[in-house]
Amino acid sequence: MIAAPCSQQAWKTVPIELTTSKSPTRWDGPKFTLTIALILGILLFATTMWYLPHPIVLPILSVAAIVGAIIVALIAWLSKRRETAADLSYWDVVGAMTMVGICAALLSDPEQAIPLLEQRQNK
Repeated sequence: MIAAPCSQQAWKTVPIELTTSKSPTRWDGPKFTLTIALILGILLFATTMWYLPHPIVLPILSVAAIVGAIIVALIAWLSKRRETAADLSYWDVVGAMTMVGICAALLSDPEQAIPLLEQRQNK
């Protein structure tokens, strides 16, 4: 407890309790979700680069990121967690995953992916 002056005339001590923030090593829901999303994204990217033709890697990554963002948005919407500006929230994870999905879609070249998809459809 810290003694604080109550007024300038009389120095009385008033107990003040200082609160501390959460432990920085605590793995709460949004941090854990972001870590899992990053690990799954890296695994998906490496797997598609290895096994699939390169022109369809970015469209697949785009769709996977948007679908993941939708799933995390449902989790955020259903959770009763109170968010503060200082903490990472589920909505931050949704925004990051949506940005990755949009960037992957913008960087992909649909002219190269369409013939591959048509070729697979004709088989």
